[in-house]
Amino acid sequence: MERAHKLVGALSGERSRWTDTVENVHEQFKLLPGDCVLAAGMVSYMGAFGVADRQELQKKWVAALDTKKIQRSAQFTLKEILGDPDKIRHWAICELPDDLVSIEN
Repeated sequence: MERAHKLVGALSGERSRWTDTVENVHEQFKLLPGDCVLAAGMVSYMGAFGVADRQELQKKWVAALDTKKIQRSAQFTLKEILGDPDKIRHWAICELPDDLVSIEN
């Protein structure tokens, strides 16, 4: 019984961490529609463009989302939405380019 009380006491700190995590997930969920629109547009249209053109298109799409009052991440990147950190790290280990355009492509 003493061990159970110690365990419950030790896990009480986890409650606040889990509460914070749940709040963070709820906030991210609100941003999902706008982030998905941006990601879909980037995947569909931006492959052939360079950095400057990609940034310009993204600015226009962000402005359109803002006009429609569709929530999105303040600092959207395709890498953050669709990227797999393990795969990206593996590409770097294999000496593939690790600039943002290469990762997005």
